[in-house]
Order: sequence, then C-alpha cells, then structure tokens
Amino acid sequence: MLGDLDDIIDAAVGAHGGKPCLVEVGRALHEHTTTTAFVWSTGRITAAVGMDWSQLERRLGVLGDAVRLDFAELHALDVACRDWAKRRDEWAAYLSYAAAPPPYGGSAYCYLPPGSQSRPARIGMELMGKLRGERFCGRDEIVPMSEAVELADGVLIAAEIWRRGERHGPADGSLTGLRYRLVDGVTVDAERQEAKVVRGRKCVYLEPGEELFVAAVLGLVGRDGGQTRRPR
Repeated sequence: MLGDLDDIIDAAVGAHGGKPCLVEVGRALHEHTTTTAFVWSTGRITAAVGMDWSQLERRLGVLGDAVRLDFAELHALDVACRDWAKRRDEWAAYLSYAAAPPPYGGSAYCYLPPGSQSRPARIGMELMGKLRGERFCGRDEIVPMSEAVELADGVLIAAEIWRRGERHGPADGSLTGLRYRLVDGVTVDAERQEAKVVRGRKCVYLEPGEELFVAAVLGLVGRDGGQTRRPR
C-alpha cells in the first residue's frame, strides 16, 4: 500500500512539473456534503477537507494529533506560516536527532547559528550509553512581547522563545522562535526547524516548506462554506 501511494505521489508531482502540490487520495460522500483526503507531495503530511473546515495530520516526522481548523482558523494559520517562513532563518536552533538506526540508537546534538547560510555544528553524540562531547544544558523561556505585534487579520506575535543557559551561542541567550496567537484557543510555537500548532490538548507539527501545504489546503476551503477551488 505504501508503495502504491508513493507511485501516486510521484505521478502527480511529475504531472505538476515537479512542483510541490496536494494529491487527492480519497473521497467520502455524505448525505449533504463531501470530505476529501489529500496528501502533500512530500508524503509527510495530510489533510482532510470538508465544506468549511480542514483537519491536518502528520504521516512522517514529529507526530502529534489530528488538529481540526475551520476556515477562519486555517486562514489565520496561513498568515502565521507566511511570517514564519520570512523570519525563521534569523533564529538559532538547538537540534537533537537519532545518531544511528536501531539497534544502536543514540542521539546527536547540534547547534545551528542564525543565518540562511549557517550550518549545524555537532557539539556531542551519545551512542550505546557513551557520550562524546556535550549534551544540551539550557532551557526554553517564553518571553511575552512588551506589546504584541499584529499581523494581518488579527494574528498576533504574542511572545518570543529564547534558549537560555547553553554553552554555545550568545551568553545572554539565543532567540529560537516566536509564539503566534491565531484566535482564541489556537497558537503556533514556531522555531527554525518546526512549528507546533496547538488547539486545546491537540497539536500538529509543521516542517519548513509546509507553509505551502497550508496555503494549498486553504485554497480548497471557501468562505461560502464550500470547496471552491481545485489543488494548486
């Protein structure tokens, strides 16, 4: 089944000139409406789209929940994602990832300085219970803005995210992201390598480049309560 889906995605991307796109993979017919399922052309994230809502869910990467957003909330997410895409290369990042496949496992720790041309510097690696170099030793701090920055359609930059106490980076800490407040109960904590969309107790993670996915899903959900456009 996975191979079949990969073949469908490859064919759709080829037909789209190699550009990122939504790929329709299923449709459910209800009494008065239709729900359509899409996968982004990377194969890493999906969307179910109804008449005036969407539900986002990851297939690969940092897994969370399925988060449902109505049109206004999805539109606000698009505003935040566009701002995230413009700013994220200005932020530092403290990255940890698997150092080796199972059964060895372990973790690698890297510091990524600000700047679009910066490259991650490995500061430590832990493998089979042995540490070479250093682990991270800092903490994230949410710092409310002295005055919230308003973007389009009422979206606010409500706080900055700072990493304090690390041995790598500025002594007074590194700016690593922003917290966006979309509407009541929906926020986005955006960092260099991911953005966490939170609604209540549920969350879904976006990866860099998936702001295009959000914009494409938004294009399918109409203000008049219907799916008004086909995938771009």
